[in-house]
Amino acid sequence: VLGMDYSLFFGGKKKSKKCQKSWSIVVDAGHGGCDGGAESFGLKEKDITLDIARRVRKDLISKGYKVYLTRNDDSSVSLVDRFCLANQMHANLFVSIHVNAFPALERVSGVETHYLDRSAYFGHGRRELFSFAKTEHDKKLSEVADLSLKEKIDVAQDLSKNIQQGLVGHLKSKNVGIVDRGLKRTFLRTFLRNEAPAAVVEVGFLTNKAEAKKLSKVWYRKEISQGISSGI
Repeated sequence: VLGMDYSLFFGGKKKSKKCQKSWSIVVDAGHGGCDGGAESFGLKEKDITLDIARRVRKDLISKGYKVYLTRNDDSSVSLVDRFCLANQMHANLFVSIHVNAFPALERVSGVETHYLDRSAYFGHGRRELFSFAKTEHDKKLSEVADLSLKEKIDVAQDLSKNIQQGLVGHLKSKNVGIVDRGLKRTFLRTFLRNEAPAAVVEVGFLTNKAEAKKLSKVWYRKEISQGISSGI
């Protein structure tokens, strides 16, 4: 259904490290073009995400991975087009970089990572995700689709956990104070358009003066990128 080989994560034959490094990873710089994202203290989210995404790509390429950016300049790219690119590149992982904002409470700070919440699709109150299940054959197809989606979400959760731990751990190893806001679950159905397991990492709050000041510095964005790439 999804064209993904999840055996590495679900008890099948393990792949070698050499094979893992043949994987394609899509790194998404959030916003861009006419969509500036969050803005505060003279900074724009779209500029920060692009700089960090480029650095993550460089880090991962140096480790032997194939890496693609959804944008490499200040251009507008729709969310659907970003996922379509990942699908066309047969991406194994999709990582989107964003910057948070909370204007009503400027003291809020920290980093967090999001992944698709499976309870929205497999919980007790779930509405049928696949409407074509009318025959026994269709029911089996629905079960296969459900299994693929469950596995994709499980891998996305592992990916998000590793990114969060890699980012927080790296910053702390550099004696950089950071608030660990942990993993967050998202209900965005647009994630379903992406065949690859996806994570969204929020690298800080532009509305927090101290954090915005750090995000404006090249050295800090470099440390952020290294934390993300080590997590991946």
